[in-house]
Formats: sequence, C-alpha cells, structure tokens
Amino acid sequence: MNYKLKATLFVLLCSAGFIYCGPAAVGDVKSPLLDTIHIGDQIWMKHNTSVLLPNSFWYERDSINNHQNGRLYFFSAAQNACPKGFHIPTDEEWQVLIDRFGGNEQAGKALMEGGASGLNLPLPGYRSGNSSSDLFGKKGEQGFY
Repeated sequence: MNYKLKATLFVLLCSAGFIYCGPAAVGDVKSPLLDTIHIGDQIWMKHNTSVLLPNSFWYERDSINNHQNGRLYFFSAAQNACPKGFHIPTDEEWQVLIDRFGGNEQAGKALMEGGASGLNLPLPGYRSGNSSSDLFGKKGEQGFY
C-alpha cells in the first residue's frame, strides 16, 4: 500500500520513521524517555528515533541541520532501531490511523505537522538504497514511513 505524504496526501513506504508501538519498557537504552500519543486504540511514537545503526543516516549526512527529523533507515535497520516493545507499523495499522482521519484523501493533512492528529509527521525526505553514492531527496516535500 503506498500513500504519498505531500500536501494533503499520505504516502506509506517502508523506509522508517514513526513507529507504531505497544507498551514501552521504561529505561530502554535505545529510547530513554518515549514521547507517545494515543490515537484511538493505538499508541504511536511522536518522534522518529535516532539510533546509530549500520544502514541509518542523517539526511545529507548532516546531523546538525536534520536532527529534528531523526535518522533515515533502510527497512532492515529500522527493525533494529525500534525501542523494546515497539514495532514498525503494518499496512493494516497505518490504514486504521488513516481511516480515523477521513481516509486517504483527508488523512495527510491531519497527520502532518500542525494537523488535528497531534502526530505531526514531518517531511524528512529519503536516501536512496539503489545508488552507489549518497542520493538524498524530497526533504520538505515527502515523508516515507
């Protein structure tokens, strides 16, 4: 399932980002104090995690100007970045969230920064895994979760 997070559209791609969670273990070394939001029966992390792992990157390898968005992860790294008790959301979990905010056409606006959901998804862009050189793009235009 692909949804594009641009203007009022929401894109779901498996790259990493916000992670749907279950109850978190207090004191988890990967995420010392989790800032979460309850939406319906779901609990979501409000911030992208920034765990230094192989196949994780700061946008344009610049931690100073990109710290607020957290790190970008290849899917395999994202699975290891999740704090204890958390996991990457399934398509079904994303769909529950999207449906809660009006479906594919309306949810993007509600889920983005300043939207009604309170989740405040940023548009941190991507790093291509299909390039031998660092290829970053779409910062401020798209988010891949």
